[in-house]
Formats: sequence, structure tokens, C-alpha cells
Amino acid sequence: MTTSTVTVLNNGATFDADAGLCILDSGLAQGIALPHQCRGASCGQCKAHIERGTVNHGWSFGLAITDEEKEQGYCLMCQAKPTSEHIVLRTVQPMGDEARPVTELEGTIIALEQLTARVRRVVLRVPGAGALFRAGSYAELKLPGIHPDRVYSFSNSACRADQLEFLVALHPEGRASGYLHGPAKVGDAVDVKGPFGACRIPDGWGGVLGLAGGTGLAPVLSLFHAALDAGAADRFRLLFAVREDGDAFLLDRLMTLADAYPNFSYELVVAQGPSRLCGKTGLIDEYLYANVDTLQGWRVVAGGSPGFVTACATACAKLGVSADDISVDSFTDVSSAAALEVNP
Repeated sequence: MTTSTVTVLNNGATFDADAGLCILDSGLAQGIALPHQCRGASCGQCKAHIERGTVNHGWSFGLAITDEEKEQGYCLMCQAKPTSEHIVLRTVQPMGDEARPVTELEGTIIALEQLTARVRRVVLRVPGAGALFRAGSYAELKLPGIHPDRVYSFSNSACRADQLEFLVALHPEGRASGYLHGPAKVGDAVDVKGPFGACRIPDGWGGVLGLAGGTGLAPVLSLFHAALDAGAADRFRLLFAVREDGDAFLLDRLMTLADAYPNFSYELVVAQGPSRLCGKTGLIDEYLYANVDTLQGWRVVAGGSPGFVTACATACAKLGVSADDISVDSFTDVSSAAALEVNP
């Protein structure tokens, strides 16, 4: 057997998978936007349940998938290789109702801006970027000498002048973030592939609450700004959580957005005091429990590390938000990402 036919039950997408490649690589190569993030068996975003067929699970940290889950039929698509002629799977992360094509385009760095000691704004000019941009989604960046490609969320609301913007946090010993915070310079070529991810503003009516931790601000801000630009009249409220005052960034953009749209407001939530920027300090779930009586009727978008997103989702559920009204963009935390990025 040299190839296998893979069917994704989430949206009916079908593609041929090479027996020598992982399922994720085969799907992406044929333009299928399979959910993924780290591509190194660490984040678990590409986890899927094998409804039919068999795979070779390959290597993993043991963090994103357990032996028990493998026995139950789960796999990580970034590692699993097909061992049967037909495979039918269902991804754990949502994919949407329709198969979305993946586009790969050539880009060039046109701006690098240090926002904090750990966060850098990276802007690319990508001719035809509208073909791969979607607010709230993320893209793979192909960086020199770094494999596999790394993913970052869009932080802009639209592709004006074919520009794509990303917020990159520096991870200890991280090769990709180390490059973008170090030797990368204006004029460097960076290929971009996307869009990926299913983070969105949940359908319906009523207020929209954004919960953003650190560079998790990117997808939330992208979605909020795009919706407001499109004329959304609902109330939009953003809580931006950082560890300490020096970690805050893009407050000028949030202020400009609040001035332009009366139905948008924001508040900074600083975890560790003392703080000059907010009156009360604490973790995001502590803030919600202390300051919100109910979130019934609200829709929620959360972006940040898995721990942050889990705390947000748990607090929102306890405050009355239904599971269908919570959409998240969760990415590998600093410690896991550092361990991943040092691998060749």
C-alpha cells in the first residue's frame, strides 16, 4: 500500500494520504485545512478519532495524547501515518461545515516593532493575501532553517494593502520566535500558508465578551475589529489579561477602537500587582467571579494559552454561558512551546 484515502467526517473532505507521510502533511499538501498548531505532538490541536482504518502512531511527547486515548482510537495527525487503504476520521477541533482550501503565498517582512520585552509585532506584505486571510484564524509561516513551519494568529482585521500582521511572543530557546525577535529584518522573505483555525464570534444575538491572555489578543482583536468595521451593533467588551504592567501592549489601538465605536469597551486585567494601569489585580477567572453576576445571553471569544482558555471557559460556563456560545483559540504555553521549538 502506497496511498490511503482519508475522509474527514466533520465536513466531508476527502484526500489521498501517502503511506510515508503523516496524515496532516498529506492533507495540507492537498489544500485541506486540517486543524493543527505545533506540528510536533505537543499541543494536541490535530487530535482525531479514527472511525475506520488503522495508523502507525509514530512518536509523541506523551503530553498531547495518552496510550489510553490511542487504544480508544485517537491519533495525532501530525505524527500518524496510514497503514490501511481507507481511513475515516473525525477531528476533535471543529473544522466548519465546508472544506476550506489552503493557500500558500510568498510574503516579505515590511515592519518589525518591539511592543514589550517579549512581544514583537511582525507585518508582512503578501500579494493576494485576501485569498488566505480570515479574521480570527492563523497561518503557518515558513522561516529559514526552521522545520516544521510555525503558526501565528492574524492580529489585523482586514488585508488592507495586502498586509498581514502577527504578534509574536518570545519563547525561551524557541527557534521560530528567536528568529523573529532576532536576526529577522525588513526585506526578508517569509512564505505564508493558511487559513487555519475555527475561532469565530458565535452566531446569535446579544453582547460579545472577548477574553485575551497575552498574544491571545491577536485573534480576539482581529475578530472584534472586523465585526465592528462591518457594522455590528451588539455590545463588544474586551478583557485583556497580562501578567504585569510591563506586559501590556497595543493599548493605544484599543483606545482608538473604543473612541471610534461606542459599543466597544475594554479593560486591562493585570495578574500581579502593584499596578498603575488597573485598580484591582488578579487572574482572569477571579476577575469574572468578583465583577460579573451573570453572563447569560452573552457570546464569548477567548484567546491564549491552554490554561488561560480553560479558566475562561470554566468561569463563563459557571456564569451562564452555553458551550455553543464559547469559541476559543488556544495555543501551546511557553514551557511546552520551548520544548518543542528546540527540536530540529
